Amino acid sequence: MLALEPGPAAILTLSHRAPSLQPSLHIPPPQPSPHIPPPQPSPSTPSSPLPLSSLPLPQSTSSSPLSPFNLIDNVRGVQLPATNETVVWRNGYHTVLPHWHHDASFVMLLSTVPAAGPESPNFLFLEKSMPSSGPRQHIREGLTHGKMVVIRDCQDMSNFMFNEEGLRNEFNLFSNTRVDIHNLHKCAEDFSYPYVKGTIHDVLKTLYDPAQSQYVLACCNAQQVLPSGLQTLDDGLTIGWSQTFVDFPVSNQLVHPDLLVHGWALLHWYSGVKLWVVINPKPEKQNLTRSEWHKLVLDLTSFDKYSDENRVAINDICDLEVLDIRPGDLVFQPAGQLHAVYTPTASFTVGGHFFQYNTLHLTELSRHVDNLYGVYTTNLEHGHVLDTLNRMALALPRNWKFITIGKRAFVALAAMLHNPAAYECDNPMINGQRKHHMSYASFTIVGKQIIDAGLRVLGLKPSDLTHHLGLGDRSDPGEPVNFGDAFKPWQQFKETDEWTDKKIIETEQKEQALTRRKSQAPTTPARQSEHIREQQAATSTS
Repeated sequence: MLALEPGPAAILTLSHRAPSLQPSLHIPPPQPSPHIPPPQPSPSTPSSPLPLSSLPLPQSTSSSPLSPFNLIDNVRGVQLPATNETVVWRNGYHTVLPHWHHDASFVMLLSTVPAAGPESPNFLFLEKSMPSSGPRQHIREGLTHGKMVVIRDCQDMSNFMFNEEGLRNEFNLFSNTRVDIHNLHKCAEDFSYPYVKGTIHDVLKTLYDPAQSQYVLACCNAQQVLPSGLQTLDDGLTIGWSQTFVDFPVSNQLVHPDLLVHGWALLHWYSGVKLWVVINPKPEKQNLTRSEWHKLVLDLTSFDKYSDENRVAINDICDLEVLDIRPGDLVFQPAGQLHAVYTPTASFTVGGHFFQYNTLHLTELSRHVDNLYGVYTTNLEHGHVLDTLNRMALALPRNWKFITIGKRAFVALAAMLHNPAAYECDNPMINGQRKHHMSYASFTIVGKQIIDAGLRVLGLKPSDLTHHLGLGDRSDPGEPVNFGDAFKPWQQFKETDEWTDKKIIETEQKEQALTRRKSQAPTTPARQSEHIREQQAATSTS
């Protein structure tokens, strides 16, 4: 499953089934996944599990009865059927293959992928002993250029127990908490909607039942935050929202989800192991046009549309690397990162999403893909992203000198604010559930004024944005922009200013009323006659 997540909720991931195969195309932020029938392995892929003699297992020094590399014991015949085959991964892990043959074929392909290491241009490995300001700077830099950022053993998880008591004590997650459960049988019927309703207890009670396969990808836990010292990575909350509360109060709005959570570029491992395969286009495909990139994403995620002989061989067009993520590891994933996840044993993770100014060029592209192919690329919909982006624009006049935002990243922000319809999630069911007609984004007018002032500094017009974003390297945020005095008119807000909360809402209400009147106005003689008859009927009734 490939997913795009610029999502608003801190995400706790309960995943305890080997068939939980999760190829994902991540959005925000730096956004991570619906089940997708995976591609068939290429002809060079072994058609049967690698014999143990072909790749000896590394020796573990762990005192645990389950070696970090041997993930067969306590899994086959316990969590998965005893008849399932096994495979030795190129990085040394020995795992049970999924029960579903499509997933098993894909895992066979993934098992041949080389391990990610410090020498990889797609990864940045940091030491946990660095001063707090050090990791923040390096994490920002890595995410800006589309790199996975990894901190090993960031936190001691040895005392955490993955059971009802552990979840209750550590997270206030009670066993009767309602969740959407991914069910393998429903996934086989319809990979775009594999959910059944249930509770955390329903998931945990099947943990050691080989006949059942289900897991939870999204369990809301609003108080989960970025680790101490890393909270200021979240520009959307710490700058966008925090710096605009006084001038743009939220008293007339519903509570915004981004105020409740920090941190989906974040994955914090508490229990178990995941094998995280990062997928990047080969060097010759790095600078695809936007339309070519969209097609590539569709080819890699919607294999149900193609017959076997026409399927794209993923390793023919992309480079793949596998990262093993263990308890205590902290991983930041950039927006729009294609990835596939294999969960070979019971695991529990927490995660979330956040926005950064200098990664908005990645957010823009992944949101645009989500708009086109959301049914294939996203398992969580975040229809309110525009609101946080508006806040980030509103915060620029007073704060742009203290942050870094490249030309391409700023143009991406401008594009998302000027044409929000091009970035709404492509999920009719979710869109149809939006019952509140009052928009969270009450300050779009001012946000656009600020953005347009910045565009004038760059010599660009709103009509130029799509063309500009299609030029050059997608992962390059561009040179930092010096806005000079362009934002000076918005640096001193007063209650009497025309862009106060009350004035903007009144303006929006007038525009909405005008739109309704236009839509109700008769446009043909037939409509006019009908309108007259309705008026006559109303008069006679009264």
